Amino acid sequence: MSLTTPNNRRGAHNKGGIRRNENNKIYGHPLPLIFSEPSNVKYYSPHRALGLFGISSARLETPHCEGILDTATHSVWIMNSGDAMILWRRGFFGKGDLSRSEPSWYTRQANARQAAGKYLTSEEIREKRRAERKQFKLDRARAIAEAAAEAEAAFAEGREAPAIAIPSGATWKPQSSMSDGHETGLPPQIDNGDEDFAEEEPLEDVEHLQLTLQEAFFLLWNLNCLTVLDPATNDPIDLKGIWFAFQKAYYPPALPASIYQSYACRFDNPFLVNYVAYHHYRSLGWVVKGGIKFCVDYLLYKRGPVFQHAE
Repeated sequence: MSLTTPNNRRGAHNKGGIRRNENNKIYGHPLPLIFSEPSNVKYYSPHRALGLFGISSARLETPHCEGILDTATHSVWIMNSGDAMILWRRGFFGKGDLSRSEPSWYTRQANARQAAGKYLTSEEIREKRRAERKQFKLDRARAIAEAAAEAEAAFAEGREAPAIAIPSGATWKPQSSMSDGHETGLPPQIDNGDEDFAEEEPLEDVEHLQLTLQEAFFLLWNLNCLTVLDPATNDPIDLKGIWFAFQKAYYPPALPASIYQSYACRFDNPFLVNYVAYHHYRSLGWVVKGGIKFCVDYLLYKRGPVFQHAE
């Protein structure tokens, strides 16, 4: 029997609705490109009258992000945090090199210096839930073992076994020790009231967004919102140069000049094969992310990893 009251269910629903509404605002754009109405258009204007004939006055805003090619990791690095947030929040492109997905390293470090648990990133929330589920399973298994041992002892002594409460998902609550970060893996809470506490060094954001070559080429060729720089000269690489550089990244090391041309013309180059699949599903509206964690090439999300699990 569930012990959850209607008020509790309503409160949980409200929390979920608030989070969904917040995510819809933050991640509302499926691509870096944005269509915006001119701010000076009045209610009665020729621009609005054009809408009656199917002609829109919306203006296309295209961000101009920069990245550096890194052939060793088969990726393009977005060093500017502003560009990284644009590409992640508008289509979930790339991943943080110090994070599992969303580039949240700086926020996690800042949280560690503030009141731990007051502001949590999506990764911290996930780790906290995993730790709580693990602790719940341990507590439940321990209670079941104690109940079985007590029932066996009572049967041997010819007495009635006492009732032992078995934790359930509706009644179990995490232990207080989990809130200080020891069980969750989160940073422990810092006591800022200590006058002898030394002042910490300024926190520097050292994380960058890492785009796969397929993501970078899609942003550059299809959306024209990315510029890839040569790591040696720091100059922009033209489209033709990027096309060959991305394929060359998968060539065997120290390739002899005698067989270089044969590799340059191969249609089974990993970049080409992966890009065909990536372009196909991105063009259909899917959010395509790497699936190495599940031993697959790609994971497909309807809207993105923030909203639901991959299909």
